Amino acid sequence: QYAVAFLPGSNFYGALGEINVWNPKTLKKELSASQFWVTDGGGKDIDSVEVGWMADGYNTGCYNVRCSGFVQTNRKIALGAFLTPISIYGGEQHLMGIKVYRDGQGNWWVNVLGQNLGYWPPNLFNGGLRGPASLIEWGGEVINSNPQGVHTSTQMGSGHFPSESYSRAAYFKNLQYIVDGGGLEDAKDITGQATRPECYDIQVQKPSREWGSYFYYGGPGLSANCK
Repeated sequence: QYAVAFLPGSNFYGALGEINVWNPKTLKKELSASQFWVTDGGGKDIDSVEVGWMADGYNTGCYNVRCSGFVQTNRKIALGAFLTPISIYGGEQHLMGIKVYRDGQGNWWVNVLGQNLGYWPPNLFNGGLRGPASLIEWGGEVINSNPQGVHTSTQMGSGHFPSESYSRAAYFKNLQYIVDGGGLEDAKDITGQATRPECYDIQVQKPSREWGSYFYYGGPGLSANCK
């Protein structure tokens, strides 16, 4: 299930923004992720690069360097490392700045906190991301395995709804995309979408001078309204 802001278009050469970091509760064999998706827009053989933070009770799958292909170039930051410090509900917020961009050789790079971590080479892709992307998404994703026949209690973001706003809800801010030549444009025309807003929701905010384009998102999962 998703609560995302998306920006369709054409000729996106990357995306960037900042996410506040949390440690949501996750049930066994489930996960909660807050991330960017840079994709070719869909289809049967979708190409997608996804970068962010994850609370993982899943312990399987293919992330970070568990699959061959991603070329890590940074020895100082380990993919899959435990993140600390995390944001405090009602208190200090801790952010992670992320940038995903395509270079002139067709490699898709990951940059976190101002440092390049590595890249996906173009031969990994079926075709769509051998060129520029046509869809960018920012937001949260939860695996819902319907434990005991009800909706999961795995949390998204901070585990609180976006209506709780700053220092209580999770957020993305300063959202931008990269155009041909490396220029940056503010993602002013993002649209919010939630698959189950009674479980996990999103509220896109009016852009501001300090935060640029931003939104709040997340939720607790299982509740009186989410079953």
